[in-house]
Amino acid sequence: MQSPIPGGSRVQRVLYHALAGRFHGRDYELESARDAGFTAVHPWEGQDQEAFLNAARKAGLATVPHYPSDAIAARGDEFGVLAWYLDEEPTLRLARDAQPALRRAFRERRAELKALDPLRPVFALLGPPLSRVRPQWDHWAAEGDLTAHDNYAVNEQLAQSTNPARHVARSVSIARDLVPQDRPVWFVIQAFASEDRGWTLPSAHDYRAMAMAALIHGASGIVTFAQDSFVTRDDGVLGISPSPIADYGKDLPDYNGDGKAHRIATEDDLREAVALWEAVADFNHYLTWLDAIPLLPNRTDLIAASALPTSGLDHPVRVAVKQKDGVIHVLAVNLSDQEVEVDFKALASVPMALESDWPYGPYRRERLSDGAWRDTIEPTGVRVYRLTDD
Repeated sequence: MQSPIPGGSRVQRVLYHALAGRFHGRDYELESARDAGFTAVHPWEGQDQEAFLNAARKAGLATVPHYPSDAIAARGDEFGVLAWYLDEEPTLRLARDAQPALRRAFRERRAELKALDPLRPVFALLGPPLSRVRPQWDHWAAEGDLTAHDNYAVNEQLAQSTNPARHVARSVSIARDLVPQDRPVWFVIQAFASEDRGWTLPSAHDYRAMAMAALIHGASGIVTFAQDSFVTRDDGVLGISPSPIADYGKDLPDYNGDGKAHRIATEDDLREAVALWEAVADFNHYLTWLDAIPLLPNRTDLIAASALPTSGLDHPVRVAVKQKDGVIHVLAVNLSDQEVEVDFKALASVPMALESDWPYGPYRRERLSDGAWRDTIEPTGVRVYRLTDD
């Protein structure tokens, strides 16, 4: 069934905390986000919403406005809005006994927005489905018109238990299993570092592994958190940017009210922020090339994959099989911290000219017979294959 989101025939790629205009003596523009392959932008809440939406429209980008006014909500078509975003991480902000009232308020505001704009989805962005918040998390996942959550898994504490891709696969699977198959599921992926809270900037490999793990497990949109600016630095966070600077200003307002000084970046920070921006841009363009393939129904009747259990996983390699115009596409991610040998086998008569469509390598595959091949996938490695007629 088609997604209710405009442009729902492709994987949406949203940049969080984008800015447009002049702030604290520095100009911000949206064309770099467009050129980096993002399809939409989320505006930092402290700027004029209408001015931002006009700038995004001019740049050819859709938007995901946070807490829209009635006047803005009535003009969704004009601004090219993708979805209306309300509550942020409600399951992490309030005690359990306050949750019913918060969900009622969400439903009331959602109804008001739907009366103004029946087409666009309204949603709340959840935090990760931690065991201590699962009862209310499950309730929230069913609210709204799409389900969205974050899980910032590149963290020193989490690294002691397992790798980031496995955390992402688990949380997206939980979300996908809780909601109807035709409901979009968006995943907010980590592209930031925060030293005092143990978060480190993902490598390009980790970013791609998390994103593909999310898509293979049922995500239909990827939200990248976040663009580096005075906004993120106010919260002690280093984001990604094509042109970050060490210090955005010594006398900036304390926007988050924590009484702490803005983070100042080192030269290493700046190099890493630019490098990850470039890697994310490259991956965005790869998703543009894949087009609608990750969103197609999963064809479990066509291809099977088998690998020996490892790292406490009975099924270390997760696979999604898609078919379009007679071509079969196989997406696979190794959730193990170990190298895994995987056997792929056709379950039906399928085209068997086998090509590799994952540009980041390495491939070590061998053809076993007609309808079967083997590959050795590195820790948290990804593979994408294409099977066509000989």
